[in-house]
Amino acid sequence: MPAATLRTHPPSSEAVAAHAPPARIESLSLHLHSRGLAVRVFLTCWLVFALHFATNTVREIYPALSLGDRLSFDVSEYLDLHPDIFEIPGRGAFINNNPGASILGAIPYALFRPVVDGIVARVQRARASSAEPPPDYDTIYPMAREFHRKAYQRGLDVKFGLSAGVLQAFLMDKALYELGYELNHRPDWVHIPLAGLLRLHAPLHA
Repeated sequence: MPAATLRTHPPSSEAVAAHAPPARIESLSLHLHSRGLAVRVFLTCWLVFALHFATNTVREIYPALSLGDRLSFDVSEYLDLHPDIFEIPGRGAFINNNPGASILGAIPYALFRPVVDGIVARVQRARASSAEPPPDYDTIYPMAREFHRKAYQRGLDVKFGLSAGVLQAFLMDKALYELGYELNHRPDWVHIPLAGLLRLHAPLHA
């Protein structure tokens, strides 16, 4: 008869905790508590950041949406919404921007696109049934007022807001990761990711 095979299973976390010294258990508990607190603080900052900047539509958003919708840099759908969008006869419309940022931004947008499309469709149905006039965007910037009017007429205002929130949250995720890494490993270099976080705000009002 073949020899019986002895199968071993890794010890459970309860078994490890039962045989671990008290100092190690306390250290593990403190680590888990700190990690949970850090996650909650990060998610709170992430949400506030995304909602605060969701009303800003920068150049990089247009190609990101086109890539997420049609895998194309052609932004003809958004023609005349931004002064940097130009048209090439027979080829489409494009915009002068950072293509790398748009490619990165297209990834979270594509993942959240079903949610964005569902909310946009619901809002559009509600607007069609209510027949209310478009809201007046009270601002001292005439170009921003005109942008809001055109975006509302085309049914793009909600899409822009939701997409900008997703993209800004993704950018903040990367910046905060770098900030945490430098704090833990190279605190003397922490000014580098901090400067990146500040630059996230700068182009929004350019």
